[in-house]
Amino acid sequence: MSPMTAQDVWAALRPYLPLLLAEAAKETGKQVPAAVGQLWQVLTERLRQKPAAAEALEDLQAEPDDPDAQAAFRRQLKKLLRDEAFAAQLRPLVQQITQIDTGGGDFVGRDKIVSAGERGVAIGGSVSHSTIITGDGNVVGGDLQQIFAPVYQAIEHSERPAQEKADLTAEVQEIAQAVQQPQVDEPWLARRLRNLKRMAPDIAGVLLAGLSGPQAVVAETVRKIAIKVKESAT
Repeated sequence: MSPMTAQDVWAALRPYLPLLLAEAAKETGKQVPAAVGQLWQVLTERLRQKPAAAEALEDLQAEPDDPDAQAAFRRQLKKLLRDEAFAAQLRPLVQQITQIDTGGGDFVGRDKIVSAGERGVAIGGSVSHSTIITGDGNVVGGDLQQIFAPVYQAIEHSERPAQEKADLTAEVQEIAQAVQQPQVDEPWLARRLRNLKRMAPDIAGVLLAGLSGPQAVVAETVRKIAIKVKESAT
């Protein structure tokens, strides 16, 4: 397997930058595919941990079309990807994004998420082959696949023994089933997410980014739990 490069990550993100870097990020972030939102969130959180990388990110946000800002951003990506574990965490997200057809240009929100009103259902993208459950705060099953598919891919591509991969997959599958229920068992979900974070922080990072991001089509309760676990020390 060839190593993940800064150019790979940049090529995956480039068509979505107009939305990702828009002033109304919380709104426009909902228009990008789930994997794009997850990749951007995981990446920017890591970039902000280093002053030089944070500065490169800020420069790109200020002048996204400036070649110098883009080059500086890619240099910081290259440095981050020297961490093989982090690169492995990004790989499934990048692979999923490269399968999306943007028509050769910038992404303009084809999969825009529409939020329903009280007792409605939030829908993102196509509802083909999806199960829609009505009720307060419920979601469309097909969109959850966009959140969980990169997690399963991250497990598969990680350098773990087969049994450990199987255990992690089973753990994530239980979480996936739980977040689709009409009534989420909040203490149970919080415990399982914290446990996953202790067991496999790289895998938990992908999942928590997907569940907590603005593009996540999940119940607000689930999103708040994911945010709290992601921000907690353990």
